[in-house]
Amino acid sequence: MNILLANDDGIECKGIQVLAERLSKDYNVFMVAPESNRSAVSHHFTMFNSTKLKEYKKNQWSCSGFPGDCAFIGV
Repeated sequence: MNILLANDDGIECKGIQVLAERLSKDYNVFMVAPESNRSAVSHHFTMFNSTKLKEYKKNQWSCSGFPGDCAFIGV
């Protein structure tokens, strides 16, 4: 099973990293999360600027955009 993780606290947030580590023991885990904390803008999408991805770790990418962008790009 493939699992996509995204959050609004950023790729370096301890919670999403621990979750990814534990789930990856049994599943294919992919993560696309904001490069920094984007709390309180979870439904926002980038419309007029480009969004950049940067590989953070294996199957994990940080996104210059917002949480909505991360979920959209991940899917």
